[in-house]
Amino acid sequence: DIPIACEMVDVCELLRRGRDLFLPVAEDKGISLELEAPGSGLAVRGDTARLQRCISNLLDNALKFTGPGGRVVVSARGFSDRVEIAVEDTGRGIDPDDLPNIFKRFYRSDRSRSTPGSGLGLSLVDSIVRAHHGRIAVKSAPGEGAVFTVSLPRAS
Repeated sequence: DIPIACEMVDVCELLRRGRDLFLPVAEDKGISLELEAPGSGLAVRGDTARLQRCISNLLDNALKFTGPGGRVVVSARGFSDRVEIAVEDTGRGIDPDDLPNIFKRFYRSDRSRSTPGSGLGLSLVDSIVRAHHGRIAVKSAPGEGAVFTVSLPRAS
């Protein structure tokens, strides 16, 4: 288990920082990187540094598997009991056979083996999300991009 700090985390600020960090990478690759979130008001209790790592890993993957002219959108929505963070890309998508395995440690699909990486990113994201009593889901199809949705308990 990952030990986590427990503090109020402004999700919108977290996403803004993530977008700002990856904007130069996106611009270099000719990818549009957009943020869709309210100005504030979405808070969770958790570990800021670990949640930032979670967002960074998801953005890094989205940019890695999206080609020039593509689009990556990071967004947040609030519900009464939870905050949902989504990272959506117009990249090459994930093969249905690979979907059940992508959160396993060291798993790399045949199509991603030519891309730098250890196969630990999504496993780490999953561990961080679970340590925060949240869930992560993915929707994807080959050639149609991917949407990773993180659902975390909303701070009252």
